[in-house]
Amino acid sequence: MSALTGRDLITNDRMSAADMGLGLLGGIGSLANTASGASKVINLGKSLGNLGSSLSDLRTASIAIRGRKQSQSQISKSNGSVNSREAKIADWTNV
Repeated sequence: MSALTGRDLITNDRMSAADMGLGLLGGIGSLANTASGASKVINLGKSLGNLGSSLSDLRTASIAIRGRKQSQSQISKSNGSVNSREAKIADWTNV
């Protein structure tokens, strides 16, 4: 199998995901065969790990914010219904 370039991955729309993965792994493997390439692959792995961790933290924060917004919405809805009941009672007493 010949080495795939980034241009091959972009232009060949019939290429399967498995072929793309093999091409990517082949490129990383050939880079790791050189002395300086090995450290670059290690750094790439660390960077991808950090990116994954950051995305996970972002997702957790997003879920927490969404939960707060929903609970505030529920509180304001329940306060609105209480306020409307009080208004109706006030209307009855002011007749």
